[in-house]
Amino acid sequence: MVFTDWLNKNTHLLLLSMAISTCIIVPCRSSAAELIMFSSPGCSRCEAWEKDIGVIFQLTEEAKHFRLIHIDITDPLPSRLSNLDAVQYTPTFVVLDKQREIGRITGYINEGYFWWELQNIIKRLPDGM
Repeated sequence: MVFTDWLNKNTHLLLLSMAISTCIIVPCRSSAAELIMFSSPGCSRCEAWEKDIGVIFQLTEEAKHFRLIHIDITDPLPSRLSNLDAVQYTPTFVVLDKQREIGRITGYINEGYFWWELQNIIKRLPDGM
């Protein structure tokens, strides 16, 4: 079997081994930190965020440090989030670390502003980034 044939059939194994080795070489943050996006049906700014950032978020450096969770504000709030201050506007992004709110971004203006605000919140995390 030619190496390229093996690679085509076993790409998933190669990707898995690369992911594992990355976590061994570069320590991966625990999934304690969460970025929670509160949205609502028909929210044009939520749709803009999804188009600008949502489609690439998992490829960013921030995705290595946050688990992104989407919550529709018309649905019941999960009980583990009952201690959060009420969300009045969408989108609202809340950063939690070990169930404690570290910061929030209310609204979405553009990509640059979102990343700037998120970086300011990251600086407040107990172990930074």
